[in-house]
Amino acid sequence: MILLCTALLCVCAAGWAETPMHDESHRTVERVHGEPWAEKTGSMETHALITVYDLYCEDCGQVIQENVRREETRQPHDWRVTCEEPTCTEPGRAVRRCALCGEEDVIETPAVGHCYMWMDVKLPNGDVESQYVCTVCGDVAQTRGQSAAQMNYNSTITSFGPKTRELIGGGVWNRVTPLNLEDEGMFTYPLIAGDQYTVGTATVINEKGKQIISYKLNTKKITVHTESLVIYPSREALRTGKNAVAVEFNRPLEMEKYFGDDKLVLMAITLKADFDPQDAGIQSFREDKALINALTKLID
Repeated sequence: MILLCTALLCVCAAGWAETPMHDESHRTVERVHGEPWAEKTGSMETHALITVYDLYCEDCGQVIQENVRREETRQPHDWRVTCEEPTCTEPGRAVRRCALCGEEDVIETPAVGHCYMWMDVKLPNGDVESQYVCTVCGDVAQTRGQSAAQMNYNSTITSFGPKTRELIGGGVWNRVTPLNLEDEGMFTYPLIAGDQYTVGTATVINEKGKQIISYKLNTKKITVHTESLVIYPSREALRTGKNAVAVEFNRPLEMEKYFGDDKLVLMAITLKADFDPQDAGIQSFREDKALINALTKLID
C-alpha cells in the first residue's frame, strides 16, 4: 500500500552525506517478503494469514522499518480428514487437520471389544475342538474343556440399532441408535453385549427441546470399566468423526446447540464391562428385524 506524502512537492537532497536523508513527507511503500503463510490462532473455525514486509521510502530509498508483521484472521481452514477404525483392543481416531496451518481436531472412539461365539475348529491333528472365538480378530478366549463359568472380560456393550459396518462399511459390529428429536416422550432400547446378550436398557427422554440419556443394567454383577456417549449428526459424521459431540449420561442436553436444525442424530453408547453370561439377569440376544429396518429408514 502506498501512503501519499503530505507535501505537494518533495525533493530528496543528499547534500554532502553519502546516505540520502529521508524526509517524512516522502512516499512510503511496502516490500513484501515472499508469499503470505497460514498460522494457527487457536480457533477451530479460522486461521491467521501472516505477511512480513519492509517499509521504505520510494523517493530516497531509505528503509524506515524492517520485518513488519501483519496478521489477518478469519481465513477459513482447509480441512483434510483421516480415520483409523477401532479394533477389538485399540481405540479408533478421526483426525481433521488444516492443510494450510496445521490446526488439528481429534475425536477418539473406544475399542469395540471382542465379539465371541462358540465354533467347532479342526486342529492340525485332525481332532475337532469347540472354541470360544472372536469373530472379528480370531482371538480364542476359551475351549469347552474349561470351567462352565464362562466369564466375558472387557466386552463391548452398545444400545440397539443398525450395526456400524452396515452403515459405513468396515469390520466394526457395534451399533448406533437413530434418534428423532422431533418425537417427544420416553424411548427405551436394549443394551447389547458382544452382539450376543441383552444385558440392560438405554433410555432417552426428549421433552421441550431437552434430552436426558441414561442406561440401566439387568444385574449388579456386571462390572463396567468405561462408558462413553457420543452423538453423531449424520452417517457421514459417523464415518469421519467430524462434528461428533461427546456428552454425559444423566445430564440434560440441548442438542440444537450442537446441531442446529438437524432433527435426526445417531446415539453411540459404548460400555466396556466384565460379566458372566450365565447370570440370571442376562439373556440371549435375538435381533428384531422389523425394528432394525424401521430405525435404518430414519437415517439420511
